[in-house]
Amino acid sequence: MNLNTAPCYKCDAVRDGFRREPIVFDLDAHPWADKVVYELHLYSMSEDLDTGDCPIIEAELYQSGFNALGMSPPPACNITQDCPKAVRETPVILSEFGWAQDATLLNDTLQGCLKQFTIQHNVSWAMWSLAGSYRIRSGGQGVPDTWALTNYDWNGWQYQEGIEKWWKPWVKATLG
Repeated sequence: MNLNTAPCYKCDAVRDGFRREPIVFDLDAHPWADKVVYELHLYSMSEDLDTGDCPIIEAELYQSGFNALGMSPPPACNITQDCPKAVRETPVILSEFGWAQDATLLNDTLQGCLKQFTIQHNVSWAMWSLAGSYRIRSGGQGVPDTWALTNYDWNGWQYQEGIEKWWKPWVKATLG
């Protein structure tokens, strides 16, 4: 793919890309080509994805990089019409996602779909975040992180029921 003319989301496109000498990144030209791992993020506020229906979310996850796991296109690819087969198979990690650590966690569509997807496809994952407070965030000091697993002082869980009913069963299912 010519990087001068590749699709560009939330970035500055190369306006004269078709007139420039193509720039092509050739992964196979690097000694670490067989050591690549993709890491993906997904939040409910992801601007260009529909995060309200599990079949669509699964198709979007496939299209966004989980196709590199070598899995079959999910059925909703017939709806999204954007599920290309991966050019290269490689490990993929859902490395950042999250939700408020309160009672809404147990009924959130996106979180439930991510849980189901990671278990079904044996996907490694890491939830945002562990730390219950930020030293500095958005110009404030000591800002609580309501999406964190630990409480503000980092000495207990922020939402114990979520740990017991959501996170522990997910970890257990992931470990098989």
